[in-house]
Amino acid sequence: MSNRIISSFSLLFSTLTSLAEPLSLFDGKTLAGWEGTEGLWRVEDGAVTVGSHSKKFPKNEWISTEKSYANFDITLKIKCSGDLKTGQVNSGIQIRSARMENGNVAGYQIDCGKGWFGKIFDEHRRRLIYPKPLNEEALSKGVDTFGWNTYRILADGPRIQVWINGIKASDYTETNPLIPMEGIIAPQIHSGGHVMVQFKDVIITELPPTPDSPTWESLGGVQNALAKVIPKKKPRKLRPPKFGRQISESGIKHSFLIAGSPTALVGENGQIKWQIPGNARDGYVLENGNILLSIGNVAKEITPNNKIVWSYKLAAKNKELGTVVRLDNGNTLIVERGVKPRLREITKDGKVAIETPLQPETNNAHMQTRMARKLPNGNYLVPHLLAFKIKEYKADGTVVNEIKTDLEELGGREAKNWPFTAIRLENGNTVANLTNGNKTVEFDAEGAVAWSVTNEDVDSRFADPCGGQRLTNGNTIICCYGQKDPKKVKIFEVTPDKKVVWEFFHPKARAHGIHIVTTNGKPEILLK
Repeated sequence: MSNRIISSFSLLFSTLTSLAEPLSLFDGKTLAGWEGTEGLWRVEDGAVTVGSHSKKFPKNEWISTEKSYANFDITLKIKCSGDLKTGQVNSGIQIRSARMENGNVAGYQIDCGKGWFGKIFDEHRRRLIYPKPLNEEALSKGVDTFGWNTYRILADGPRIQVWINGIKASDYTETNPLIPMEGIIAPQIHSGGHVMVQFKDVIITELPPTPDSPTWESLGGVQNALAKVIPKKKPRKLRPPKFGRQISESGIKHSFLIAGSPTALVGENGQIKWQIPGNARDGYVLENGNILLSIGNVAKEITPNNKIVWSYKLAAKNKELGTVVRLDNGNTLIVERGVKPRLREITKDGKVAIETPLQPETNNAHMQTRMARKLPNGNYLVPHLLAFKIKEYKADGTVVNEIKTDLEELGGREAKNWPFTAIRLENGNTVANLTNGNKTVEFDAEGAVAWSVTNEDVDSRFADPCGGQRLTNGNTIICCYGQKDPKKVKIFEVTPDKKVVWEFFHPKARAHGIHIVTTNGKPEILLK
């Protein structure tokens, strides 16, 4: 029995003795026992060398031992030199590491380089895990930043200790049981500036292994082992894309629905809050938050989640569906253009409550009418482009008033002042965008010009004005639907004294209709 004990003790002593023998990992002449990108690493002046002082190094590279090591005591001399003015000059010594599928190396890196001496970086895993070296003052005096430094790394069980030129620099104990306690040793050169890394005199003493310690293999291979410990990135909350630019010297910000190309609801912060494919002709944001559109010859009420809760389709005999307005009585006003030009009030359940025949004075369906509106007196205000008139209709189709847009003072018919948007103001005046004629005019109750703004007043910003809106403060919003120059304004706001105070730019947008919803956080009262 005693002989067996003596025999076992002798075997254990023999094993420990053999593990304790120092071994050289570099013969000073060849790269035998090492693996790295072919042709990149070389032996120069008795040292393994990579990089140069004449050109930048493009990407991180490692040269690694062919063999893996668990517990060990290793010393080596390393030199990381270069010009910091050209970029990063950094290196490190990977231990207990492994090659990834892409050739990179993951695991502990004992750092080397200005600002990094004594730190431990967990490469391709948990990043900087030992940010504050021991004995910083002594290290700052004891290391040669761009010269040779002697590293001693003692890795025994979960504890890793590092000395640089005899100064203790790191003392780290791993607490995560899912970190492998074995792997390759791999000096690194970091991408960046003109940098050269050299190492030599590599002596390792293997120590007895730690029983039942995790390995890369026992953790399911490199990728699985990394997946177990790499912090999961929180899903990045994507911000809606910016939609164009709002410019205002006085700080005006609008949220608005643009009906056209594209059709989108834009916040005051310039981000898209809602968008739908297609080119709308008219549209509003309703009090319930839904969006009412005339798009693709269908009038639709759509929720912010794009659920259609009400719709009306253009009658088969007609060509185009233009206007769409939700009325105070709950009906929806629509206008059809074609062989039977008319406006209709459609109930919530899709029935025709009122039908009013229109007199556009042309058979050109596309040019018959544009933005019709219902007046507080129950009549309807309808712009007729080629008639050069804004007509006021009774429900039975009787025309009770006309505003002519081909007045001589506006340039006559040659100016092509086709009325597009007509809005009846509280004072009884009517403001209209005259497309093609490139002007906005406010007419009094008798049809005389009370106010106007043209390209001469606003530095040629007009380009076929279509949609528009009179704001609470008396300013007027004008859409330049015909503006195709990506550098020029697509929507602008002008004061009664003809000063432009807000502009919206977008390289591709074309604004056919507009609904300003808020101005600097305050709701706009919509004149319908």
